[in-house]
Amino acid sequence: MSDKSQVLADCQAGALAPRTARIGLIFGVLGLALGAAWAYLVQGDQGAKTQFWYAYLAAFFWALPIGLGPMLFTVIMHLFGAYWSVSVRRLAEVTQSALPVLCLLGLPLLYPLLSHDVVVWRWAEGHSVEAAAAAEPLQLGERLQQEEHHELGAHKLPYLNVTFLLIRFLVYGLIWWRLSSYYLRMSVKQDTAEGFEPTRRMRKWSAPSVILFALTITFAAFDLLMSLDETWFSTMFGVNIFAGAFMSAFAWVIVSAKYLQANGRMTQVVNTEHYHDLGKMMFAFICFWAYTAFSQFMIIWYANMPEETHW
Repeated sequence: MSDKSQVLADCQAGALAPRTARIGLIFGVLGLALGAAWAYLVQGDQGAKTQFWYAYLAAFFWALPIGLGPMLFTVIMHLFGAYWSVSVRRLAEVTQSALPVLCLLGLPLLYPLLSHDVVVWRWAEGHSVEAAAAAEPLQLGERLQQEEHHELGAHKLPYLNVTFLLIRFLVYGLIWWRLSSYYLRMSVKQDTAEGFEPTRRMRKWSAPSVILFALTITFAAFDLLMSLDETWFSTMFGVNIFAGAFMSAFAWVIVSAKYLQANGRMTQVVNTEHYHDLGKMMFAFICFWAYTAFSQFMIIWYANMPEETHW
């Protein structure tokens, strides 16, 4: 076998990829089934069901940045013409190709959004403050808090309504699917292309892709997480999620490369220098992520505004 063939064989996952996918799928399905069974069968009350959907939302938005971060990693590497990351970039490209599956895993969240039985987003149809107040008597302080909550939330009704939210979710999913599939497809073309046209095209679209990514992940964080309390305003929250996604990308690429090398893959194309670069970038974005989180905390703590301090 020639040196080139040996390197190509070393870069291919072979039978390791489907085996890993099957193991992950089995654990994911079992975990989801056990969690749903515990909430709806063992516990059975309304609070347990609501807690299940809160947990599902948290788990979904924990996994989503792991799929989105590698896409940002790929696009930024093309934007700056980085050569050091070529050998690990395919790991990010393969990871981002799972974004359509991650988006499908978000479809169950339509149930608490559209159902009248579970209250996750209070602004959704059927979860008005008046309905909650009529369901149980409130003390004077609680009633004033509800009225203030309703007044603040009413300003966001043109944005926070179910129909517009579903349209936004569809737009986010289509943009993520298009970007992830495009960069993976063009990257694969590089393997057999005669010239540099695939690389040139990816670099051409990298700047608009970064802008689309930043907008979609920011508004998705607003819609899924920050709107859990529609009275809370924050311009820092999207930046914090953005930084966390990029931090997750470096962590995921490092773990994936180590796993593959432990199974005899990528031993000739990923070396100590790659881990140094990936580790330094991950450390930098850990600091940036912590900085944005603390900056938001400090401002809220210093202002001491009642509607924000619970954050």
